[in-house]
Amino acid sequence: MYKHIIKPILFLFDPEAVHTLAISLGEFFGRFAITRKIVDLMYGYHDKNISKTVDGVYYKTPIILSAGFDYNGRLTRILPHM
Repeated sequence: MYKHIIKPILFLFDPEAVHTLAISLGEFFGRFAITRKIVDLMYGYHDKNISKTVDGVYYKTPIILSAGFDYNGRLTRILPHM
């Protein structure tokens, strides 16, 4: 779905505008417990085999983001649910 529908639409717009939209949506979804739970149910991956501890910090579901994606730290409430 992303590759054939969403990506072609997003690539029609300015990258900074798409980035701002993604951050704003993530910030909005992070505000409410119900939306965090929905995101967790849809995108959360719970497997102890992928959990990592780095420098004493435990990550239950490490994800990879490009450098600077959330450079203002606005997604701290939603990212743990992905």
